[in-house]
Amino acid sequence: MQEVALITVAYINNDAHYNLAKKTYESINQNITKICVVNHLKNKRYENMLIKNNNVVVYNKENNLAKAWNLGIETAINLKKKYFIICNLDIMFHEKAIGNLLKFAHENPQALFWSGTALNSLVQFNNLDPEFTVGYATNHDQSFSCFLISDQTIKKVGKFYEGFGVYYEDDDYLRRLKLAKLQPLKTGSSLFYHFVQGTVKNDPTLIPDYLKKLEVNKQKYIKRWGGVPGQETLEQPNNE
Repeated sequence: MQEVALITVAYINNDAHYNLAKKTYESINQNITKICVVNHLKNKRYENMLIKNNNVVVYNKENNLAKAWNLGIETAINLKKKYFIICNLDIMFHEKAIGNLLKFAHENPQALFWSGTALNSLVQFNNLDPEFTVGYATNHDQSFSCFLISDQTIKKVGKFYEGFGVYYEDDDYLRRLKLAKLQPLKTGSSLFYHFVQGTVKNDPTLIPDYLKKLEVNKQKYIKRWGGVPGQETLEQPNNE
């Protein structure tokens, strides 16, 4: 695990967000360098939890997810890390998830983007065999709730586009991976439970802004790529 860093982004506005983040960190049983990029914290207690659970805490001046991911990657590169696992703070890892994801990347180096598989059933997750290792690979439905890229991915594709702020930065990166002739892979050997939209669902005040940003960024994406995800017409992005 010396070659890999785990990067999380913190937006913690209430105790529900705080508890989800704690669950994520408590599920990490590997000795791995952990980097947290802080987008928003409401109070000092939340900050203390992040400092306790991470090797490095970086502060982002704006609530921009892509910028936060990029800051985390830059920090990991400065720490001489080769691989970057980027995950939400509303998931729980299976015991084998992190090790299996890295193993999968080593076995499929050509992909340069590898993701784990989310389970939506907590009962199913809690009843998984601790020694679960069976997996599969697919080029569909990559999960940006937990994914792995490398320094070589950054060299070939670049960092995440920061023009959206939040939402559609994942679709943008998949488009650029495709244009770079890369085929992202997903493995069922790296499982995690995802509290879907845990940040928004646990803070109703975010919902109007969430819906607004989805529509605004959809139009930004169409302008940038000439169509919605999967129906793009441009080979080069329009950044204006």
